[in-house]
Amino acid sequence: MPSVLPPDNRSARRPLRALALVPIVAALLLGGALPASAVEEPEHWPLSEPGEPPADAPESPGADDPGGDGEQPSAEGSEPDGADPGAPAPSSDPEAPLPEESVPAEPGESAPEAPEESDSEAPEGAEPLGEDTAAQSLQAAASGAGPFADVPANHQFAAEIAWLAGTRVTTGYADGTFRPKSAVTREAMAAFLERFDTGVPLPPQTFSPFTDVGTGHKFFSEIIWLSANGITTGYADGRFSPGGAVERQAMAAFLYRAAGKPAFTAPATPSFTDVPRSHQFYREVEWLASTGVTTGYKDGTFKPNASVERQAMAAFLSRFERKYYGGKASAATAPSPGALSVSSRTTSSLTLAWPAVSGAAKYRLAWSRARGGELASTVETTGTAQLVSGLRPDLDYFVTLTALNGSGKAIGTAAKLTAHTTALAPVSVATFNVAASKPATSPWVLWKERRQAVWERVNSRHPDVIALQEASFNPVTASGDPGTGHPVGVNTRFYGDVVRGFKSAGGTSYKLTNEYPWNCANAWNPADPSSGGTKRCQYVNNGASLDVRIAYNPDTVTMVSQGSRILGGENPSGWAFDKEMERYLAYAVFEQKATGKRFFFATLHLHPSDTAKREAHAKAARTLIDELNTAKLPVVLTGDFNTNHWTSGGNDYTRIVGSFTNNGYKNVMGTRPASYTRQDTGLRTAYVGRANCNSFNGFAKQYALASSGSSNIAKCWNDSFRQVTNVGNNLDYILVKGVSRVPVWETMLNIDNSGTVQGAAPSDHVMLRAEILL
Repeated sequence: MPSVLPPDNRSARRPLRALALVPIVAALLLGGALPASAVEEPEHWPLSEPGEPPADAPESPGADDPGGDGEQPSAEGSEPDGADPGAPAPSSDPEAPLPEESVPAEPGESAPEAPEESDSEAPEGAEPLGEDTAAQSLQAAASGAGPFADVPANHQFAAEIAWLAGTRVTTGYADGTFRPKSAVTREAMAAFLERFDTGVPLPPQTFSPFTDVGTGHKFFSEIIWLSANGITTGYADGRFSPGGAVERQAMAAFLYRAAGKPAFTAPATPSFTDVPRSHQFYREVEWLASTGVTTGYKDGTFKPNASVERQAMAAFLSRFERKYYGGKASAATAPSPGALSVSSRTTSSLTLAWPAVSGAAKYRLAWSRARGGELASTVETTGTAQLVSGLRPDLDYFVTLTALNGSGKAIGTAAKLTAHTTALAPVSVATFNVAASKPATSPWVLWKERRQAVWERVNSRHPDVIALQEASFNPVTASGDPGTGHPVGVNTRFYGDVVRGFKSAGGTSYKLTNEYPWNCANAWNPADPSSGGTKRCQYVNNGASLDVRIAYNPDTVTMVSQGSRILGGENPSGWAFDKEMERYLAYAVFEQKATGKRFFFATLHLHPSDTAKREAHAKAARTLIDELNTAKLPVVLTGDFNTNHWTSGGNDYTRIVGSFTNNGYKNVMGTRPASYTRQDTGLRTAYVGRANCNSFNGFAKQYALASSGSSNIAKCWNDSFRQVTNVGNNLDYILVKGVSRVPVWETMLNIDNSGTVQGAAPSDHVMLRAEILL
């Protein structure tokens, strides 16, 4: 059976990135061409950006250039993306374009005089990237001509454009030009911001939230990234309008959202004469002005509806970078190396050390994301080590060290180094009620007819740890039919058959934390020999947990310890197990191999109909976790809580899930109707997929909208199958405690934009997955 979800080919994907707000101490403009001695042969980036060569310049072979450069935005404009709660009421034009902006000259910059009507503020745009353009640009820089033929050294934004090229956010057009005055399209904006940012990878996508952006669109992944990060929601009619021009007001909104919608109180008096307090994007425009990324035009206007140019985009992004990610240097202690080197590194810092230079009174340390050192941050120090913090993960920083004598003159040749910050290493966790061993009566589907779909769903993501519910401890035959008797061996049990098909990205089989079916003296046969052959279990805690199980990927995590605890009392009825009362908490401690960090993972399956029992067992589980987690490790609690998210009465979310969320746990899905929010202080929640759809579906082949009036349990909320951030009426949950960030959340439901389930339904529940940063 073909896979219904794409493989998690993480190494082949561009990163999904998240913007963090980190102050800097200094950001100096270091213009100038890249010295010939420092030219490195760049890797070829087969990327493309929206844009189109002029009519008299035919597109060079292989250029990824979407057509329609002259395409104008729809009548509605470039989307409002939905006004934020508390923002001024939108204008009468419900589709007012999102703010973008041209960039004003930097304070103190000797910008050439420009007419008030010209956009002297910020160049910008996106363009098709030829595969050899980066090499051409660096060669041009080495010759002193600058990276692009149409951006001379005396261009007002030469440094910003060189910085954009040096960071490889852009490589220009295949003909060696940048086209600074060309307008930026919405698809180009998506490409620019996606390349500019850094963070955790975007899970493979099989659907588009926009009617005019198919999965085969040239910039599909970049546009999905923009949507997944909450930077755009598109128009009310479902369009993204990829060829529409980005306006200055839209740019303000895009950057505000990219920064995580930081807390900001707009001033009572407008900063610009053409952006009154009643303007739909008043707050976003004022926020952008407060950061210094824009200062507006000399006549006091902002020109919110003017298109953003490519040169403006270069200025916007470079100023944004220097404002929030420029880095902060402080004195450090490190062993003296033989040359400039990295003593230690983290996801957000580099400790740089160097040997003392004879005759040096001090040292100037400079670092930049641009290969040529454009717009570098600098610090001068008398020591021989500096900690540079406030950087971004998984990026190259180009470092230059200059020894200075007592007069401030350079001694010898500057030392250069390329230093790389550590990549983020999220732990992927999942929970899945697989309904293994259910009877074939409607609507249930035999396990043997579904197990391949279950295996493919899990193997499409390769979670590090996965919790399973209704993975029966009863015997099963090799064909997947129910077995008989009490056979010995994990693969003769349904839970063993479930996990048998789970494979790591490298093909390694997953392992169960515990393989025993029974907590009896004989772990494989509940009959008590001392009873003369009568079928009675002599209770012994073997760590078994009936149909609740935990499996893990041995390639990525190491199991440190494991066990189980009964939530409702120790089996008083012997052989006649009361499964409705005997609910187990299964748990394990794992160590992530990539970081050496440990976490406590637990799962449970609460009573399906008795609220009092569910509440009692939830409280018991919380108490047990506190007792078992003696090392106070971060906790991940998963499972089928049989508690609807939004209904009250018999299924009471407040009483059951609230038992945890009122005691330090966080439901990583957030709440409805507000869209997802930041889970941390330094990294945005990066992706929320299909969270608006219920996690229980009863093997449905078609999902309905919540407003349909249907009693169908398979529903998606917020009246749109394209909407991906609000939360469905779930039975299944992933809760965390002591976890710093949860950048990815997925409801692993494969439906199209009409609500039709694609492929076989693996179970009556949907697998939920999250990525956590310890």
